[in-house]
Amino acid sequence: MDNILIFASIAFFFWVMFYRKISPVSLFGIFALQWFFYWIAAYLTVNKLMPRFLPQYVHDREAMYYFIVFNAIYLIIFSLVYLFFYRQKEEIIPGQDPLPGKGTTQIFSAPLFFVLLAMNAVLIILSIKFPYLKYNWITHSINSNLRNAFVALFFLYMLVERDRKKAYLNVVLFALSTIIWGGRLFMAILMAGFVFYYYNIKVFRPKQLIAIFLVAITFFSMTAILRSKFYTLDKVAYYFAWPFVIESVFSSYPGIAVIKMWQNNEIKYYNFFGSYIVDPIMIFVPQFIFVKEDVNKVGYNILGKWEADHGGRGKISPQGAYYYIAEAMEAAGAWGVLIIAAAYGLICVWMEKNRYGNLLAQYTYYNFVGTFGFGYVKNQFAWCFRYFVQNMLIAVLFLLVFTVFWGGAKRLKNAGRRAS
Repeated sequence: MDNILIFASIAFFFWVMFYRKISPVSLFGIFALQWFFYWIAAYLTVNKLMPRFLPQYVHDREAMYYFIVFNAIYLIIFSLVYLFFYRQKEEIIPGQDPLPGKGTTQIFSAPLFFVLLAMNAVLIILSIKFPYLKYNWITHSINSNLRNAFVALFFLYMLVERDRKKAYLNVVLFALSTIIWGGRLFMAILMAGFVFYYYNIKVFRPKQLIAIFLVAITFFSMTAILRSKFYTLDKVAYYFAWPFVIESVFSSYPGIAVIKMWQNNEIKYYNFFGSYIVDPIMIFVPQFIFVKEDVNKVGYNILGKWEADHGGRGKISPQGAYYYIAEAMEAAGAWGVLIIAAAYGLICVWMEKNRYGNLLAQYTYYNFVGTFGFGYVKNQFAWCFRYFVQNMLIAVLFLLVFTVFWGGAKRLKNAGRRAS
């Protein structure tokens, strides 16, 4: 039954895509890609088609049955939302995105280029001098937050830069610092928005997208090889594939773990979507505010509180990932899967519909592609929301500051002309 349902959901997804003429390079397509990647390895493992990587109890066939069923139902509901609310006028057509012009937005390209170049130089120096997690939390935090700011500004830069070579240069330099230091999450967010945009303005073709995907696989595998100091040639192919198998298997762990608890009636209560409503706000509240009162911030985090009452994070997500099915079921059980699937589908359709019109609308869309598109399936909703909002705030702040200084400079120049 589960096998029939999963293949039926995939068939229905492709039917909706062709019927509504939805581009694979869209939020619709990117969700399906993530959806497939993060359940297939666990499915193959439980069916003894791959070696066992997870703890033995996860290899429960009944738990895997519900794991597959819930994934299939989610994809069907998500596809139904697109079927009813997506229209051809919202279709992502290659070349439909406006090319960078010579208008007012073009004034941002030069300062952004030099800011990003300077940030890349600092990141490379920091990455060499302070290796990943080898120094105190301050240096680690500086490196992480600087990467976050870089990604936020780069999305703005790629939308206004006419010289693609400059954009490529900044991407390559950022990739170099990522190989040295780490932080592949930021690289994945950047590449998602970058590749989507360049495809939509007809810079990249489908064949080039496939090539970029293969290069990305090699890139992430290479970082794993360098960190493990593995340089022999006899098992290179094995180590290139290993990081992706582990990524898929362990990211699905929380989903199977929560389903197991749901089967055994071990869920004491549901948080009724608090992790989707309260936690995205609480994640921006600094910890020091609570430390003064000797109260841990986790006590006000809905998901953290739920985990603490059900065996702790180590029982549900020992590797740090947070499978989307797990968070939905913690919200309202099986009903949570249905409701969140419909809600996320509506958000994606709205993003597709409102992506045109001005620079900020475009920025919002590609920022969403990077933060939610390539992060939603395996990360807690609040963390995706955090990066999305942070990027928006950084971009808007840059635009405001630069506009003020640019306007002041023009006024001074005009005053000088009048005085002369």
